[in-house]
Amino acid sequence: MFTISPSHRSIRFMRQSIIIGGMAFFLLLAVTAVVSYRMWTLIQHEEYQTAYNVGDAARHQLELVLSNGLSATQTLELFVQQGNLPADFNSIGSKILASHKYMDAVELAPGGIVRFVYPLQENEPAIGFNILESTVQRHEAMKAIEARELVFAGPLHLVQGGFAVVGRHPVFITENGKEKFWGFSIVIIKLKTLLDAARFDELESKGYAYQLSRIHPETHFEEIFSGSNSFFPKTNAIEVQVPNAVWKLSIVPINGWRATEKVLPFILLGFLVSLLGGVFGWFWARQPLKLQTLVEQKTAELQESEERFRALFESAPVAYMSLTSNGHIVEINSEWEHLLGY
Repeated sequence: MFTISPSHRSIRFMRQSIIIGGMAFFLLLAVTAVVSYRMWTLIQHEEYQTAYNVGDAARHQLELVLSNGLSATQTLELFVQQGNLPADFNSIGSKILASHKYMDAVELAPGGIVRFVYPLQENEPAIGFNILESTVQRHEAMKAIEARELVFAGPLHLVQGGFAVVGRHPVFITENGKEKFWGFSIVIIKLKTLLDAARFDELESKGYAYQLSRIHPETHFEEIFSGSNSFFPKTNAIEVQVPNAVWKLSIVPINGWRATEKVLPFILLGFLVSLLGGVFGWFWARQPLKLQTLVEQKTAELQESEERFRALFESAPVAYMSLTSNGHIVEINSEWEHLLGY
């Protein structure tokens, strides 16, 4: 009959215990990975949502300012068409600026040449500037005429100094039954005014950095005109609705996204639990081997004890017999055989 030797049995049980321990470790590790990834995505979504909410408030302010700019240029256009401008320009210009908090100046450019500016102080160098002959500003001015809509250009370096976003609305009037291009109604919003309106200075106190960029109308490249110049992921960029332009606002935490950092303790704990689970599985799988070894050890001890007893029984100098509870003789030693003669 074929029997498995103790050494082979030990090797077999050892392999089984290692396999079971390894399976327990990797199963728990897989569960840890799935739960960790789920936690990471939830935390990351929450971080993105919080950043989006912060950026969305700034976007709303930007769009509100630009919308006011559209309103201001349309008001100027209406007064031109009614014949009230440019005669009453200073009066009307002062009222427009008083009712639009974030406007820095308004202009009229008959034939594309700036002739009227309010307030004139600090803006006088702009008088006589020919928009349609400017290599920098001609493209967007012609775009406004073709679209017959307001177009925001810039931020631009102004003739009078400083950087600003310039909104130009083409004005058309009817003479002798024919419509013709009259010029532009213009609103100037300085870059600082625009950023103050969006309250970007408060973002740092909330722990966020930002980038405000636009797609250049001629090169079609994205150019950053405010905020940090460091690399920003564009996956969470917020689009700012600008008339005939594309602006993007990106918001990121100054200290970076922390989803991985927050999940890391759970990953380490899960790895430790997986390791303990693997050790427990290995220990549990070894119990049959330990039990088998203990049984073999006790059996060997019993056999050894029985052999010692039999040796003492046979070699005793007196007659011994073994009886059952009913008095039946089970065994006698050699001394009994000698006394009885059989």
